[in-house]
Amino acid sequence: MHASVIIPTNGRARQLARCLERLAGQDLEPDRYEVLVAIDGPCPVSRNAAEQAWSEAKGRAQLRVLPLGHAGLAAARNAALDEARGDVMISINDDVLPCEGFVRAHLDTQEIARGRGLGMDSGGEGGCIVSGHSPWVVHAPDRLFDRMVRETPMVFFYAEMEDEAREHTGADGSGRMDDWRDWGFRHAWGLNMSAPMWAARRIGASPDRARTGEVFKELPGRYGYEDLELAWRCSTEFGMPVVFRTEARAPHDHRMEPRGYLEREALLGRSAPGFAQACPECAHDVFERDVASDEEHAYSLEFLEREHANAERLQSLFEASSEMSAAMADGPAGRALVDLAYGEHLLVKRFWWRKGLVEARSLVGV
Repeated sequence: MHASVIIPTNGRARQLARCLERLAGQDLEPDRYEVLVAIDGPCPVSRNAAEQAWSEAKGRAQLRVLPLGHAGLAAARNAALDEARGDVMISINDDVLPCEGFVRAHLDTQEIARGRGLGMDSGGEGGCIVSGHSPWVVHAPDRLFDRMVRETPMVFFYAEMEDEAREHTGADGSGRMDDWRDWGFRHAWGLNMSAPMWAARRIGASPDRARTGEVFKELPGRYGYEDLELAWRCSTEFGMPVVFRTEARAPHDHRMEPRGYLEREALLGRSAPGFAQACPECAHDVFERDVASDEEHAYSLEFLEREHANAERLQSLFEASSEMSAAMADGPAGRALVDLAYGEHLLVKRFWWRKGLVEARSLVGV
C-alpha cells in the first residue's frame, strides 16, 4: 500500500520547510509514499523553500511542488489529488511536524481496516477515515489561553480523544492499534487525516461536484467545513468509521492568539450559509438546523443586539487569558479553572460566529 501526502500552502515557507524535513525522515521505504505540495497562489519563496528543505533533508521519496493560482485550500488539495498516485490519501497542513512513524501509522491502519472489512463497497474495496493526532506544540511562555486551546474543545477535540485512546493503548500511547471506535465525521480534520484513494476518487466523480476531481468540496466561503464534508460522505456513502490513531502523530505548531481565534470563528460563521446551501444534508448534520434560513439570520441579528454588552465584557476577560501564566491552572483545582474559563468564553465564541453569519448575506449573497 502506497500513500500520497498532500499539503496545501501559501506564504508560510518556514513552516512548510520544517514539515517537509520531518516527512523526509519517515521510517518507511521511499517507494511507499510521495509528497505533493500545492501552492495556493504565486509564491516562489514557498517553492524554493520546499525544494531546498527536501534536498537538505535527503528526502528519498518523490516530492512534487505544484504552483497554482489562488483558489483556496480545498482547491489546492484537489489539484494535488489530481496528480496523486497512491492508494491512500493523507491530508496535512503545512504547520504540522510529522513524527518518524507518521505515514506508516496511517498506512497500517488503512490496511487493517480493509482486512477487517470496514467501509467495504461491492467491488471489495475498504478502509476508514483515520484521524491522526496533532496536539498543539507548547510555546514559552505557556499561558492560560494556550492551555484552554490544548485542553478543551475550543478548536479540536484531541484532548478528549487522547484520554480515550490512552485507555486502549497504554500510558505511553504506543501500544496496540485495537481501538476501532467510530468517533464520527466531526472528528476528522484536514490538518491530519487519511482516506482510501478509491473513496476520494468516487466522491470526486459524484454528480454534486462542480467538476471531476473535486474531492474536497470547494465551498463559496473558501474557509472551513470541506474536511468535515469529505468525512461525512465517506461515512454516509461507504459506512467508513472515523478512527483515531495516536501513532499517526504530527504536532501542530501554530500558536493562536485570542483575537485570531475569534476572527477564525467569524470566518466559520461567514462560510456557514454557503456551506449549508452547497451541502444541505451534511450541514444539517453539523449544525442540526438550517443556518442559511431567514429564521437563523433573524435570530442571529436578535442575538447580536441582545448579547452585545455581555460579549464585550467577557471578551476583555477572555483576551486577558493570554496575559496569565499557564501555571495558574496547576494543582488540584487547575482543571476546574480551565473548564471555567472555557465555559465563560462560549458566549463570545458564539457572538463572533453569528456576527460572521450575518455578514455572509452581504459577502456571498445568501
